[in-house]
Amino acid sequence: MEYIKITFFILSFIIILIIISLNKANKKDHFIFLISSLTLTFVLVLAISAKIHHLLRDQFNIPNTITYTFISIPFAVYFIKFKNIILGNNPFLLMISISFIGLAVILDLLTDGKILVFYNSDFVEEILRILGALLWMIYFVFYSINIRKN
Repeated sequence: MEYIKITFFILSFIIILIIISLNKANKKDHFIFLISSLTLTFVLVLAISAKIHHLLRDQFNIPNTITYTFISIPFAVYFIKFKNIILGNNPFLLMISISFIGLAVILDLLTDGKILVFYNSDFVEEILRILGALLWMIYFVFYSINIRKN
């Protein structure tokens, strides 16, 4: 199951690269949006595949809350900076995607801290991340269709 979410994010990365390479983002703000999206997708792939939060916690004793906070800052800036572009292109998909990923993070923090303990919490986290990755990819598929129309 680990590879499913990574595959969706890598496909998203490729879709964004294709949009950029076909020069479909003819407006500067859309080009910057796509470069930022490419960067964030790379961050997601790196964070999820390398499990940065576990690495930093185990090797350097940095709490997951700090790691997740630092990783979330670029996402907050992204949504603020590109609010108008996002709102004009199926914002529901991107918001639900981030919501699923955020719920997985919250579940991870609660279960790691033993605040919430239940059977199969890791499985639920994986499902939430997979759904988030799938919707992230679908958002950029629809974005590419919308930008082609303009």
